[in-house]
Amino acid sequence: MCKMLSCVVAAFSMLIVKAEYLVVDLSAGPNAVSYPITLMETEPEGGWTDTYKTTKLVLQRINPGTCQVDNGIPIVCENPYYIGVFEVTQRQYELVVGKNPSGGAVAWYGEMRPGVCVSYLDIMNEGGFAAALLARTKLSFRLPTEVEWEYACRAGTSTDFNDEDGMAEIGRYKGNWTDGMGGYSECSTKVGSYKPNAWGLYDMHGNVWEWTSTHHDEERMLTCGGNFNFVESDCKASSRCFPEMDTGYGDGGFRIALSGFTSPTIFGVTAQQRYPWNGKVDITYTVFGDIAGYALTNGLITTLKVTASDKVANKTYTATAAALSGATTLTEGNHAIVWDLDQQGMNLKSSNVVFNVSCEASEALFCVIDLSAGPEAESYPVSYIADIPEGGWTDEYKTDKLVLRRCNAGSFKMQGSTTTTLTKPFYMGVFEVTQKQWMLVMGSWPNSSPSSSYGAGDGYPAYRVSYNNIRGSSNGAKWPSSSAVDATSFLGKLQARTKLNFDLPTEAQWEYACRAGTTTTYYWGDSMNGDYAWYSSNSSSQGHPVGTKKPNAWGLYDMSGNVWEWCLDWYNSSLTYGTDPKGATSGSRRVARGGSWYGSSSYCRSYVRNLDTPDTYQGYNNGGFRLSWTLP
Repeated sequence: MCKMLSCVVAAFSMLIVKAEYLVVDLSAGPNAVSYPITLMETEPEGGWTDTYKTTKLVLQRINPGTCQVDNGIPIVCENPYYIGVFEVTQRQYELVVGKNPSGGAVAWYGEMRPGVCVSYLDIMNEGGFAAALLARTKLSFRLPTEVEWEYACRAGTSTDFNDEDGMAEIGRYKGNWTDGMGGYSECSTKVGSYKPNAWGLYDMHGNVWEWTSTHHDEERMLTCGGNFNFVESDCKASSRCFPEMDTGYGDGGFRIALSGFTSPTIFGVTAQQRYPWNGKVDITYTVFGDIAGYALTNGLITTLKVTASDKVANKTYTATAAALSGATTLTEGNHAIVWDLDQQGMNLKSSNVVFNVSCEASEALFCVIDLSAGPEAESYPVSYIADIPEGGWTDEYKTDKLVLRRCNAGSFKMQGSTTTTLTKPFYMGVFEVTQKQWMLVMGSWPNSSPSSSYGAGDGYPAYRVSYNNIRGSSNGAKWPSSSAVDATSFLGKLQARTKLNFDLPTEAQWEYACRAGTTTTYYWGDSMNGDYAWYSSNSSSQGHPVGTKKPNAWGLYDMSGNVWEWCLDWYNSSLTYGTDPKGATSGSRRVARGGSWYGSSSYCRSYVRNLDTPDTYQGYNNGGFRLSWTLP
């Protein structure tokens, strides 16, 4: 039997977290190879027992925000982070570093009292408390900054103390020595002996000064919060001291912090080969951050990858889906899976084998919204696919489903002359929104229903829909000052049921997607070709089902002809160029692009613009739209 540990961090760019608490199990002591970590959404039943002050270390998530204080200067915390619910105790310090920092001084000694006589360097230098935690958890624990400390201390309050009744119930200070622990009253007390603040953090006022990572000068660091031997007025949220960083003090301790991850992370991977050997390996891992939610928001296809690396043979093996059992998921939390090596014909019974769990992510070319549950649905499932499905875009993708194609960031010559740069990737509808799709979202038409004279049927483009029908006439009319939409609009309902910010494209996004890398008059060349567009000469004076002509180079259909397509921007005769342009700041008419079945070939050119008031049904029978979605 052999036990192996490894850790893999997935390369993403943001984190969506559900867990309120992160708990480090220190019970294996200073000689441990690793410390198990668990995530908790709520405080445990029975509260924070003494276990969490001795053999476990608990941190709470603090979300970003602004705290208004009584001096009028706001405290702004821009990023999420974690901070200790309690000051680090002597027992916790001993389990990590191997010695009690107080040196056994009688007045300060106690396994659940704060770890005092600890210098800043004892915590943050190589071989210190934070480094030892890093080695055994693969997480970069640290001290909080001055801003983080005060923001957490105040917990949304603006007064000197985080309790309206003052400090008597929330912290230990001079004259407030009530427990007489060990016969000594004029000293620190067991952490958590007083009431917590509104966010559940204990001893933020008094007990011991707490180190921060903020410098006072080259030799001194800031400490916050006051201590047991200071009067109440010196233990305010704004109280500061600045001791030498290389000196520990009997009235000074610390609480630990951890940056909110900048990526969803898999860590705490352990592997246990079974004994007696039966070909199976038990693997546990922890997912920190909502990888599935992150992938959904960022257009990624994610898969769980489990590998075994034989360091002697210099070979790496990857588990097949058939060989894995258990909770092979990427949801946040702790997971246990089994890898049946025999199923893959492998025999890796060796202490030289390291097992890894990671998440592989790739950009999804297509985003698919399933609208089939109809207008009464609470949600619409969103999924991603890497390529056009086998059999192509069947009618399902033009009716019950809605498909968008990824367009990566880049630059192009807008209107064929001026360079415009889009810095963010976005998804663009492969097809114009169809009549069936409109009805599945809205359940009814805003005006009269489509007419057979101009094209009626599930796969025909939705027309007779105004800009205001699509985005709303209240919040939805405020672009570009606001990207909000009305809840009752098409986009309002779609956003609510997908939790994603689908919208109309900007004019720049529309032309960029239409051109698909071309610089010619049309996206197929410099002269009209009826194989690509429905226009006045070949349309028989009506619209046609979407996707019946050839697509552009990026696989987008009907970017020229069929129906005019609304864009977000206000119309201005002077086109807005540059970086991520949003058009005019105000106006009376919105932009439409692409030409229609009613117009001549000249209107179908990639750079031609049209305009109409947002409350009219654009072109009445020849105006529609397609969706866009800009990634974060």
